[in-house]
Amino acid sequence: MTQLDQRAAAPHLRVSPGIQGVALDLHAPTPALGSEIRFGAQPKQSANAGLKDALYRELELHVDLSVQGVNIDPADHAALNALGGGRTFGPTRLDEDLTLQLPSFYLPHGLSAGVRLSPHSVYGLVVEDGEPVLCRYGKRRTLVAKLDYRRKPKSPLAGRVTSDGVSFEDIARIDETTGLVHVSYSKECSLKDKGEECKFCNYDNRNAIVKTPRQVGELFAAAVEAGVASSFHLTGGFIPERRELEHYIDVAEEIKARTGLEGFVGSISMGATEDYTIFDKLKEAGYVMIGSNMEVWDRNFRKAIVPGKENQCGGWDNWVASLEYAVKVFGTTKIVSNIVAGIETKKSILEGVEYLCSRGILGNAGIWRPTPGTDLEGHQTPLASWHLDLAFKRVAIYKKYGFTREQIHSYHGAGGIAGIIYRIEDELFEDGKLKSLYHPRLTLQNQTH
Repeated sequence: MTQLDQRAAAPHLRVSPGIQGVALDLHAPTPALGSEIRFGAQPKQSANAGLKDALYRELELHVDLSVQGVNIDPADHAALNALGGGRTFGPTRLDEDLTLQLPSFYLPHGLSAGVRLSPHSVYGLVVEDGEPVLCRYGKRRTLVAKLDYRRKPKSPLAGRVTSDGVSFEDIARIDETTGLVHVSYSKECSLKDKGEECKFCNYDNRNAIVKTPRQVGELFAAAVEAGVASSFHLTGGFIPERRELEHYIDVAEEIKARTGLEGFVGSISMGATEDYTIFDKLKEAGYVMIGSNMEVWDRNFRKAIVPGKENQCGGWDNWVASLEYAVKVFGTTKIVSNIVAGIETKKSILEGVEYLCSRGILGNAGIWRPTPGTDLEGHQTPLASWHLDLAFKRVAIYKKYGFTREQIHSYHGAGGIAGIIYRIEDELFEDGKLKSLYHPRLTLQNQTH
């Protein structure tokens, strides 16, 4: 039995004191932690054992922050805004008057400390001596970690608009660190009109604005020319008569025409269809990866949680069959299907991940966080320890079927916790921190745009 098999077979995941209610010291030496939280006892001590232990502690905190979110006291708004921002928060249900411009925060060894506002979280974000600090509230406020932060530099695309006058900022979200250009073409979803919307999703706007292929193509070409684009992801809701499938192809054609890139690093998220030839058309259009998310694996849960995807897409059997066909077109490891982790049992999720991976489909399981405005608003996702245990077991399955770190990383959103585990185990470290992985920047292949 390999180390990974041993860890994945462990009945319980050790959770650090920080998640149980005591402040977590990310720098404390813990010789036993590596064998408890990873894949079993290590037969050979790594020269980086101390850093790996620290990163696994940090991973616990990273996941717990993702689950619980952060509670920001209104008294700390001004000091946080003074750090210099990049990402805007507000107004929100937490505070209708709250508007924050926050930088990106990182834990001491390089993992992100993502900010998701939650009024019920035990974690707080404050500024002490001009520096951001993550704390934990209880009988007294306790320091958890001092945070690194990165201000968002002024984008070379700032102030740019499309030829029809729409701001680039309204077309896409560009992460200039990773180079990902993420486009949500519309928040319209026709399943809402049928009373069959996904119970965890708030895509329900009727007659929402649809970002045109020309707008998307102009923005992506400008991002490539400016040297800030490495990959592209397109997603959105169901459009009446499944017109979004044609939209995907039209967007790809615009991108190719404006950049000269034939096989650009592009991916989409799409619902299943009973016309499998769409996958051949999408590959011909230039996409290299496809996401088609099952969302729920258990057949009975699926009927209740995603009724539209069940009733309008040919059912569970057709969705799985369409994924298997897509593998024949794009190749193994090029098709991804996410299961929302936290709605159904862990056993069911792992059965789904195993089935998909055995057929060359990357079975992902991203953390479910209940969204305001959905039928599951107010529900609670499982504990961080539950999600961590699921992630270790997923990695064991990925290893079993030969999925590499690069393949896990290649699709937008598919890396997550599992991708971090791969990087820690592969000891991808730089200057005492976990090294990030980025696609190389794209360059224009023509100048005719």
